[in-house]
Amino acid sequence: MRVIATVLALVAFATSAFAAAKTVRDWTATCDETSCFAEVTGSGGLAMGGQGYRLQIHRSNDRQAAWYVKLVAKKVTSPEAGTAVLVSIDGAETIPTALLADQSGEGFDFADQTSLEKMFPLLRKGNGVNIRYDQQSEDFSLSGIAAVLLWIDERQGRIGDSNQVAAIAPDPSTRAAEVKGEDARTLRETLLGTSVAFDCQWAGPEGDPETFFAEAFQLDGDHVLYLVRCMMGAYQPSTQVFIKSFDRIEPVAFADYSADDGWGGTNYLGYAEFDPKTHELHSYVKFRGIGDCGMSSDYRWTGYVFKLLEYRYRDCNDDEPVDPEGELPEFPIVYEAK
Repeated sequence: MRVIATVLALVAFATSAFAAAKTVRDWTATCDETSCFAEVTGSGGLAMGGQGYRLQIHRSNDRQAAWYVKLVAKKVTSPEAGTAVLVSIDGAETIPTALLADQSGEGFDFADQTSLEKMFPLLRKGNGVNIRYDQQSEDFSLSGIAAVLLWIDERQGRIGDSNQVAAIAPDPSTRAAEVKGEDARTLRETLLGTSVAFDCQWAGPEGDPETFFAEAFQLDGDHVLYLVRCMMGAYQPSTQVFIKSFDRIEPVAFADYSADDGWGGTNYLGYAEFDPKTHELHSYVKFRGIGDCGMSSDYRWTGYVFKLLEYRYRDCNDDEPVDPEGELPEFPIVYEAK
């Protein structure tokens, strides 16, 4: 019995060592062995069973983790998909944002990276925040938020390293889809109005609409990425990239390099692939069918632009012997981000 009691005491001690809580004025924070949460109840309070509104900020114990922000609306009016959500801190500038429902159906993650980066420093320093959508408006006190987030920093060993925030993006498996049917026709007509698309196979009076092919990726609450096939050549396609922000679609230009002319820009990529998990875009161009010369480039979406990560280039040289094993040479790096 003494042994059992000792084991139970050790287990209880270990659990209490991980689990801890801190309340400062209106905010309460709790930490366990995996993560820490800070939350405040809306001005309307909570009814039986926790019904009402809460604002949560949470971060895992991983040293590379970022803060996430969530609105909980339990058995009360909640934002529907596509609803405009407006956030105002201390009655100042209103920040439009997007919320994404989690699996519980009662939690709504902030899903717009740009707006989240703008509002998070204001949340930490403000006195109150108002969140409104449709006819619903809820106020949350920010009294005590700085102290409880600092307490979480201390628990997680993140003092001085506590500014990174991250929006919750839609499930990557659902973010990429071929644009088809009426959506494809509408997108084609829109792109026809852009000057960069006039010479694509599907454009112009002689164009063939059947050759139109595009993929769409939801980058965040404000931006949609379109990869649009412009031409299909003998051994590779050319691809154009467009970003839709709200109701406006604009072409994206990328870095272009040649041994003769140096650096320039282009609206055309070759083979183009986008990874929705990493937000990285890869392009590959063969200068001739054998594929022994050409270029490849990698970019990452930052929330505003595509940042060039790496650019490889190899000029064609007929004087170099062809590898008898058929191995293609690796393209040398001409640019690599630091």
